[in-house]
Amino acid sequence: MGKKRIPLRHVHLGTGAFGLGFVVPLVSAAGFQTVLANRARGSAAYARNVALQRHGSYSLVLMGKQPRTEEIPIAEFIFVDENEERFLDVVADPATRLCTTALRQGFLASVPLLADALAYRLESGTTTTLYVVACETPAIGDSSTLRTAILSHRPELATRVFEQRIHFVPCIVDRICNDPVLHEDTGRVSVTAEEFAEWLLQGPSPLERVLLTKRTEKTISFVNDFAPFARRKLWLVNGPHLLIALRAFVQHQEYLNRFLAEKENARLLTTILREAQDAFLGAESFFSKTELTHYTNKIRARFSSFPDSTTRHLPRIARPRIHEFMADFYKKSGVIQLPHALKRKRVAYQTAQTLLLTTELIANGRYAYDDAGQPIPIDGNV
Repeated sequence: MGKKRIPLRHVHLGTGAFGLGFVVPLVSAAGFQTVLANRARGSAAYARNVALQRHGSYSLVLMGKQPRTEEIPIAEFIFVDENEERFLDVVADPATRLCTTALRQGFLASVPLLADALAYRLESGTTTTLYVVACETPAIGDSSTLRTAILSHRPELATRVFEQRIHFVPCIVDRICNDPVLHEDTGRVSVTAEEFAEWLLQGPSPLERVLLTKRTEKTISFVNDFAPFARRKLWLVNGPHLLIALRAFVQHQEYLNRFLAEKENARLLTTILREAQDAFLGAESFFSKTELTHYTNKIRARFSSFPDSTTRHLPRIARPRIHEFMADFYKKSGVIQLPHALKRKRVAYQTAQTLLLTTELIANGRYAYDDAGQPIPIDGNV
């Protein structure tokens, strides 16, 4: 009889929306066994984490044309502040080939733990390559940022062996995920996400051989040059998302899919996407018009089918943070539309109108979030 194949192991640090809604399901679909790790003390998600540990799985509710629910298995759950030794052992295991984190701007707090785990893996003599992926947006940080932080914390790790056996892989991620929910009646955890998912990783890489399968080939890709893909996401996804969320907020609508169920608002989104695509084509030649049209059609379907909270996109519309909001608006829309307007002598009408409507909101003292950072309820009386 042949040797029994040992399943590859994946360690994910964090139990937030993006980890449970995006990273873990995609890696599980590739055939990895996932170990979740998070802290216990001081965690607002402690009860939820206990439920994940107890049941060894959670429900992923995918919203699309035909909503469906998948059960996502968890091989093990480790509370790192209660059992750090176990975490170190799992990371050092030769079967562990992938380590991911999706802790947003807070991931740097985990640098000491990750640095110790990587050091222990090397000290243990593990020779298989470990791929470390920080699933962040490039504007916040990426795997290279995490690598720099780890080596700053443990400078002695900067050796040839470290470079050979620990590979930090940059990536771009895209999926809307809601916060995980602990259901009191069943004691189980679920997370709702849109059906669409796109994970672009730096390639070529040996990681392709284990991540790309028939189940993941439509969601995971390896690309040589991130720049055009990052700009495409920023200007054709993030920009239109912000614009349409603002228009929904102006009309007191809580969810984007309900807003876009109205034909007039669906036409508005189509116009916004067309204006953004025209400007994008003038600035970026990597993609063809046909490719971008196909891409924006997907975006329109995504926004229309997922119950995405309007105010989720507007945390900077608060009195102390309005300068941050204007900078965000410029980064996602203005930076591409202004050169387009100067070149074509034509302003993107819906972008300009949305900006004017936003100034009206601010002039009337209507913000998406109050000074304490609490969302203002959307109803007709706001």
